[in-house]
Amino acid sequence: MVSKRGNGNTKTPERTLDNIKLLAGMPAEERRLLAKKCRWNELKPDDPILEQDENTPFEVYFIVSGEVRVVNYLGDGREVALAILSAGDHFGELSAVDGLKRSAHVVGNEPGLIAALPRDDFLELLSTCPPVALHLLDHFSAIIRTMTQRFSNLSALTSKQRVYTELLRMAEPNPAGDGSWIIE
Repeated sequence: MVSKRGNGNTKTPERTLDNIKLLAGMPAEERRLLAKKCRWNELKPDDPILEQDENTPFEVYFIVSGEVRVVNYLGDGREVALAILSAGDHFGELSAVDGLKRSAHVVGNEPGLIAALPRDDFLELLSTCPPVALHLLDHFSAIIRTMTQRFSNLSALTSKQRVYTELLRMAEPNPAGDGSWIIE
């Protein structure tokens, strides 16, 4: 967690994996030991973290603080956002599991701190900590269900219907409680 000191300086986030959702089922002591196996990096806006199709060491990344965006680029260089991930989230697990090239680009969105866990340590974690493995399976299931729905929408709906569907997906009840909905 980033906190302010009395003099206005920002304190460096603590190097802990306690807020990582994927690791919630692990005992605190095991999370502490896992954190020691990680490589820690400061996160800066627009800094590339992963490049699509690269064969870099297949690490899994945990976002301790800050935010990243997962993107692909069209042939003309336009960025297509696939997801925005923030503190507590993880990424890089697909390549860590299957050993294949990265499936997307990941770029810093706001300042923060990330921890990179090597593939071998991640695979060991999955084999020795069933709650983490089950959480990862839930995560993969959610991705598959979301992509199946999006593919169905893309195939079956007109372009106007796809826009309406996306607007409805993004809408949230107004916190003012007046019955209206808003899109941030």
